[in-house]
Amino acid sequence: MRRIVTTIATTSHILSRNIQRSRNKQTIFSNSFAATLPQYKRRTMTEIAAPPTDLPTPSNTTSNLKDSKIHIHTGNIANWTSVKSRKSNDMPANELYQGLYRTITKCGQNTGAWNEEEVLINCTNIEKLDDIERGLLKVTVKIFLQKLDTKSMTEAVNRTLTQLGLRNIDSIYLALPPLEDNQPFAETILPLWEEMERFRDAGIAIQISSCDLDYDRLKTLVEMVRIRPEVNQVNLTSCCHMPEQLVTYAKEIGVVLHTHGDQPIMLPEENIESLIAKLKPDDTRTFSADWIVRYAVVIKCRGVIRAKGYIAAIDAINEDQ
Repeated sequence: MRRIVTTIATTSHILSRNIQRSRNKQTIFSNSFAATLPQYKRRTMTEIAAPPTDLPTPSNTTSNLKDSKIHIHTGNIANWTSVKSRKSNDMPANELYQGLYRTITKCGQNTGAWNEEEVLINCTNIEKLDDIERGLLKVTVKIFLQKLDTKSMTEAVNRTLTQLGLRNIDSIYLALPPLEDNQPFAETILPLWEEMERFRDAGIAIQISSCDLDYDRLKTLVEMVRIRPEVNQVNLTSCCHMPEQLVTYAKEIGVVLHTHGDQPIMLPEENIESLIAKLKPDDTRTFSADWIVRYAVVIKCRGVIRAKGYIAAIDAINEDQ
């Protein structure tokens, strides 16, 4: 019994001594941490008060953007519900704007690098034509030139061939922008039509056609070119009937007259500004349309439109450079 009591007393003494040592260590640690805490606070405040001054400046600013060309392809809009349900008296310029706006809204985030010489915005419903079925289809392309430049014509045709997977186009129509009153028509149209003739000679276009030429201008064109237009489209928004003089002359030279309802300016400046504001609102470069293409793919035996779409080229110029 005495041994048991002695063992318990010894064990209690050891536990008491260990507890006291643990308390002493906690006190020493608390005092040490408290002593270093003010220094930690002073050091942090000093770093906040003196931030580094050599931070890098962002490089993707508008002033650093170079000149570029933006291509927007709507893809096949014939399947869009908004196009099918549109009113018959809606202007084609509205259809163009709505198609481009919807393409930017749906696919504008997939442009890749914005600061490139060429930016391509493609919708996801682009349908390239198969060589096997190409003979069953008729492809018609109308080029709305916004700038009188043969390079723009060539680019418009090449871009259309690439986007649709074509080797040739059945019919190409050339629509000029509004000309100034004192601008000579013969000198303006001749280099452009010679480019159209090269399309025909190279087999890129089977037929080449003109747009909005009255009697005097059609006669001037026919008398000075090697290949006359197959068709001359006449805009009936300004008149109810074709001029008799034009109809008589077209029959004499074998030019077919068709009608259309396109506007002289298909993509005005305010629509371009709206598109760019939707795409890149912080870009302050100067934007202007270069050319616009409208294409239609028709099944020959049925006369049904299989595909229809627009491709637009917009120039972005940085005037601060």
